[in-house]
Amino acid sequence: MRSEAARRPLVLVVDDVRANRELLEGQLTALGYEVREAADGQAALDAIADVEPDLVLLDIEMPKVNGLDVCRRIKSDPLRRLVPVVLITARTDRETRLLGLEAGADDFLTKPFDAQELLIRTKVLLRDRALNLKLDAAESVLLAMARAVEARDSYTVHHAERVGVHAREVAAVYG
Repeated sequence: MRSEAARRPLVLVVDDVRANRELLEGQLTALGYEVREAADGQAALDAIADVEPDLVLLDIEMPKVNGLDVCRRIKSDPLRRLVPVVLITARTDRETRLLGLEAGADDFLTKPFDAQELLIRTKVLLRDRALNLKLDAAESVLLAMARAVEARDSYTVHHAERVGVHAREVAAVYG
């Protein structure tokens, strides 16, 4: 994971058409973002495994692994599920949007996209990402504090975790 102090948000642009990647990179770089590119779905998954981006702009129709499958894999990964994914497509039909939502997409941009819309959607999703990271950090601190309190009494050690496991099992039974 990259250092959080004074860094530019990292946006991964994934499109099999070089001109599309370059257009997005130019606009995002001008907005002050760090941009990385991938030319297909497998390259995107490799790039995400290497360095987690703050946002993924993802074309749907690509060779090797399509954008919907890449989105599904990102959103099913417990460590990456909160990375926002914007699907970019020339399709405007309902079925494509439903498939994207089912795959876990956070938003859509339709080609050709409007630069102002790109700016606003990017800002909103990156702001949400920053808030999620702060909440995640706060949760870790609270969990550490709970463990410290529990450790003082041998009877209650890991009690909260056991209660959580049982609560998940009960919830799973009830769907």
